[in-house]
Amino acid sequence: MHVRRFDPSEASDDWIAVSAEEPPPIRRPRDVPAPVSADEVGAWANASDMRRTELVRAPIFWVVLPVAALAFLAQQAITDPTGEAWGKQFNGEYVDEWPVWFLWCVWIGAFVWLLSAVAVLVNRRRMMREAGRDDEHVFELGAACSIHRASVDYDDGECTGWPTYIALDHRLPDRHAALVHAAFERWLAREGVPEADPGRIRSESLFGEKAAGGYFFRSLPGIQISGTTTERRWLLVAESRVGGAELLVVPVPVGARFRRIRERALRRAARRGA
Repeated sequence: MHVRRFDPSEASDDWIAVSAEEPPPIRRPRDVPAPVSADEVGAWANASDMRRTELVRAPIFWVVLPVAALAFLAQQAITDPTGEAWGKQFNGEYVDEWPVWFLWCVWIGAFVWLLSAVAVLVNRRRMMREAGRDDEHVFELGAACSIHRASVDYDDGECTGWPTYIALDHRLPDRHAALVHAAFERWLAREGVPEADPGRIRSESLFGEKAAGGYFFRSLPGIQISGTTTERRWLLVAESRVGGAELLVVPVPVGARFRRIRERALRRAARRGA
């Protein structure tokens, strides 16, 4: 499939065309998810992209490693300061003790490793605080949008393409939602999936303000290749806190994971209210 570049100037005709006729109806889920707190929004996001593991647990692990190495070096400096108990070979010959310069290099390397790991941890903690502010923003202003698989898949030219999706704000009337969906489908059929960013496109940026309330996703958050269907039915979508074209998108988990997260969020809310 030949993929053309994203060009919103040609999309207005698609909206005019679909508005001139009755759009085909679409099935929309009605069990609109309403988060009980920003903590729950954060848990939903973490369930999709392992945010807490990447921003908290992994950096802590990388700090623990050089601390353990320094503890081992300190223990060795006390019990075996010359390294006599260890076999040593330099330039193909065994020596009785470590060269002094080598021991200093080991200590310096361990300290540099520790300082680098701490710097990464501090930076990731700052990123986690920013993510928490995003969670608050999505909780207050995010709209629940139902997920619908588009009829045109993304083709990367390497046999590893994946489905694309259209998300529709649950507050849209059924006919208007169907119009937005049909306009996206008509545009995709003509243009193909855009290769260039953005991979997330607002319907109003293509078809004008009268078509607001829809979004095109080249891939869903947390999923690169998801097969022909996705078990997710909802996304929370909000405009960026700092403005610009970026969207804040949080997938809503399903099934047992949703229930576990909801129970934890309710317990936390109850403890705070007590």
